[in-house]
Amino acid sequence: MVLAHTVPFCTDQGHMELCACKMEGPGSCSRHEEFFGNELHFVKDNALGSHPPMPKYFNYPEQGMYAGGSGDGIQDFEFEFKLPGGISGDKVPSLSVIP
Repeated sequence: MVLAHTVPFCTDQGHMELCACKMEGPGSCSRHEEFFGNELHFVKDNALGSHPPMPKYFNYPEQGMYAGGSGDGIQDFEFEFKLPGGISGDKVPSLSVIP
């Protein structure tokens, strides 16, 4: 399980995606292409603010949805994500994709 704490600077509701990279030796995980195809799956919104937890978006399981965005005064978010199959360990390089 990966715990992601973010403070996005968006004025609308958006989402967060995380991708991981499998370490395969020195120099690996240095290019964006090595991360894509290894999207983490959103598990849970820990709802740090006054908003209720956002549910999973079943059409896009890799997206952790922001409730309200900073336009509603919510600035801290904490999501739990599950690593994709074949990737494990205490130190996993990750790339945040916030469209």
